[in-house]
Amino acid sequence: MSKLRYFTGDCSSTETQRRIKEKFITALNASDYSLICRAHSDCGVDNVEVKCGEVTRRKRDLSQTKTWHQRVKRAYTHEVTITFALVTAVPRVSDAVEKWNQIEATLDSLMASLNRSIATGKLDIAVSDFPMQMHQGSFEMIDGEAQLQCSPGSVPRDDSFTCVVCPTRTYYESSSDRCVDCPVGSYNDKENQTSCTQCPEGKSTLTTGSRYMDSCIDMCPPGTYSDTGLAPCAQCAVGSYQPQRNKTTCTLCPHGTVTMDPGSITKQGCKAFQLDTVTSGGTVVVSDIVAAQTNSWSVTLWLNVHSDNTNIIAIKNNDVIFQLKTPSALSYDIFGTSGNTGVNLVAKMWSHISAVWNSRTCRFYLYRNDSFSGSVTMLSVWSTALDDAAVRELSNSCLYDDKEAAFKWQTIVNAKKRGMVTKSTTCDGNYSIPLLLSRP
Repeated sequence: MSKLRYFTGDCSSTETQRRIKEKFITALNASDYSLICRAHSDCGVDNVEVKCGEVTRRKRDLSQTKTWHQRVKRAYTHEVTITFALVTAVPRVSDAVEKWNQIEATLDSLMASLNRSIATGKLDIAVSDFPMQMHQGSFEMIDGEAQLQCSPGSVPRDDSFTCVVCPTRTYYESSSDRCVDCPVGSYNDKENQTSCTQCPEGKSTLTTGSRYMDSCIDMCPPGTYSDTGLAPCAQCAVGSYQPQRNKTTCTLCPHGTVTMDPGSITKQGCKAFQLDTVTSGGTVVVSDIVAAQTNSWSVTLWLNVHSDNTNIIAIKNNDVIFQLKTPSALSYDIFGTSGNTGVNLVAKMWSHISAVWNSRTCRFYLYRNDSFSGSVTMLSVWSTALDDAAVRELSNSCLYDDKEAAFKWQTIVNAKKRGMVTKSTTCDGNYSIPLLLSRP
């Protein structure tokens, strides 16, 4: 019993390509090429690759060494492309020109022997009992010049045609075939290396090209920062946070919110806040309010009194500009003009208060007298006269957007305080009544 197999030209399988490669190397070693190669030490073929495709999809592959295409065309629909590199040892002569000439002579002899083997059919191969005829004239050189191949950790030096090792602080990068500085976070205290040593966990280097492990410095942990991201580090200020290590800045809390302590590590630590009285004579000195020329001003705030008071809160420079008073019905004083709202503030309940008047740019103080006990949040000063709709919109929430205000509530965070402290606000919009005060 007999069995016949025919190669149809489809050589796409990995196994078929492996067999073609083996057959090619076997045929090459039995050809005139091997006779020439035996006369030179360390001579041979390297990087043999086999590719199969349709004739109409003919491609050319490039190599970094002296490489040639060996095209094998068939009468069918596919062709095989074999690429390989001719390799020879570098002669041990000191003169670079003589060294180059000897290498070129050896490679030229090898190429001539390959052409003879192709012409005489010594490189014809068969896979699965199907012959593959290598067409004469298909022997093609891809790379025009010989290239020096160095061992990993060293690179070619063209002027002397020798290999030099990569120095300390660097490593050999195979993709670019050059010595590259160790990246940030690593170091190298040895020559002829193909990689750098990573710093211990939690440490990094200031720059690339570090040599010793001593260059590895502690990273700034979450909640801290520095100009380099490395020690020494400073805590994130109140009103900011940083969840990651090795950072050069902290992230500001969303508008209208702050962290209660320095060194916060999560955005969840950003809270709406209020000022609470803790001692007598509390004052917050902020700054000059700089605004466009205008005679129209508005003040909006949330207020929570803890007990009956005489003077609750005031905005002033040399004179009182705006002041709220109690006990009994809430009264106010705006530039010496007094009024009474007729409304009693409910102790320990939040109330939203707005005032509108005309005045000049002033220095802003948040002030309360010795007898006031309570909390305030979202106090904003606007360089415009807010209308009723805007006021009522602000009174709908204990946290609103005052980015357009001349004085923003968040400015309080970094202000100088006496007798008042910053806390997470308890204001939840549950107020007794919104009050709108207008200067008579």
